[in-house]
Amino acid sequence: MVIEAHGPSSRRNPQTNSVQHEPMGPHILALPWDRLAAQVVDWLIVLIPLFTLVVAPLRRTMVEAVLLEAQIGFASAVVFGSVLALATGFFYHTLMVWRFGGSLGKLVFGLRVVDVWKGGRPTLGASSLRVLIFYFELLVLGLPWLAALSDERRRVLHDKLSDTIVVSIRRRAVSPSIASVAFVRGVYAATIAIVLLATGVITIEGMKALESQEKFSGWMKQGTDEIVACQTVDDAMEDEPQGLDREARLESSMGMFAAGLIDQSCLQEEAEALLNHGSDESALGYLAMAFALADDPEQSNDYLARTCRIAPESESCRMAQVVHKWSSEDWDGVSQIFEAMQDSTSPHVLVWVLRYHMRQGQYARAMETIRRLSGNKALADYLVPERVKALWRTDRHEEAELVAVTGFETLPVESRINLSSWLCYAEMSEKCTENLPTSCEELVKGLHARPEVDLPPSGWLGLVLVKEKCENQAKPNVYSEMIQAVGPGEVSDFLESLQMFSKGQVKAAQSK
Repeated sequence: MVIEAHGPSSRRNPQTNSVQHEPMGPHILALPWDRLAAQVVDWLIVLIPLFTLVVAPLRRTMVEAVLLEAQIGFASAVVFGSVLALATGFFYHTLMVWRFGGSLGKLVFGLRVVDVWKGGRPTLGASSLRVLIFYFELLVLGLPWLAALSDERRRVLHDKLSDTIVVSIRRRAVSPSIASVAFVRGVYAATIAIVLLATGVITIEGMKALESQEKFSGWMKQGTDEIVACQTVDDAMEDEPQGLDREARLESSMGMFAAGLIDQSCLQEEAEALLNHGSDESALGYLAMAFALADDPEQSNDYLARTCRIAPESESCRMAQVVHKWSSEDWDGVSQIFEAMQDSTSPHVLVWVLRYHMRQGQYARAMETIRRLSGNKALADYLVPERVKALWRTDRHEEAELVAVTGFETLPVESRINLSSWLCYAEMSEKCTENLPTSCEELVKGLHARPEVDLPPSGWLGLVLVKEKCENQAKPNVYSEMIQAVGPGEVSDFLESLQMFSKGQVKAAQSK
């Protein structure tokens, strides 16, 4: 029979009356064109109609999802349909090869899938593995199938890994020609070259994109809403609502600057962030630049002029006028402008109003301004000491001490030292007590914690009063230590005068 010519050699066992197979010998190899034609038949006659039938129930779901713009529903239907189609193809090929030795297309063209070692049809496991590897080959665009043109036994990847071979029962065996082998090798070489070239291009483009992204990030750092310009401001505003616009952020920065919580460089960064990335000129931005460049009168005055030129009726222009009057100590003029701005809610305006009231000794009005600012957490480190001072100046000493105790627990070390310095001096100026006031104890504690902090003049004066009035220890050598510690300046001159008094050099002290 013809089938015996290409199949495994076999003999019948007379005892069991069954056929025993020997390992496969030579086969009539299936031609690649026959295998390709078999695939076309399988897809056009069997698989595509089967896929259509299987996914038909999902068509209505897909249409409804499209009409309702339900993207998740549509995607779910597509994924489920794809899984059903793959499962259908898997079971079709597996069962046909296992039961009949080939799919319908292969049977039509006289092809069979046989076990390399035992002959006959592959096992169910081998048939399943063969189909799974076939699907993997689809993912790489079927490149492994080219082995049918070059392999000596025309076995492709899924044949080799499942120990099968495709043979023909109609044609004579034809070995691959030199031309077909060369063609396949050329295709493989071209594929490898294309992959390497694509990898190189992608790598180069990726590096360029990374470099561009770094440059873009640098630009963004100058003032986008996502990347902050000054870390100190960012830390102070971490509890603010997300998406705060640049102008509102600069408004808060101006308040912090007026309160002495950020320096000029930080304010300048915030102002430039708004001016460099805003679509229009900003009076607030120009005003902020004027404050930030106060050490350069020419530039500062230029920005003040721009503020009023672009928005003559704005709050920023009025604050520019305050700057001029404040520098010339025209306090009546400052008062008139602030009276015209009494309904302002801008943090920086209110801080300047507060500073004005404290400077003029208007402590009751200062307390009212503090109440208006009390909800601003970014200014808390400034408002607590100011509240203590205003309460003390209005003879509400117990309230001032209570607020100070709270501040000693919550304020940063430097702010605690400044507050305790002022209050220690104020309390020691009033009277001596049997025990040191809490403020003086906090002052000493703060100096031990941060000895590098510059003590304000009030701190030195408080310590002098402690020594002189209460401990009676203000000897000349004590003053010498203080003078050496504080360095040259007004405080040093004052301490030298006290030292002269302690030595009995009254005239020299008075002349100094």
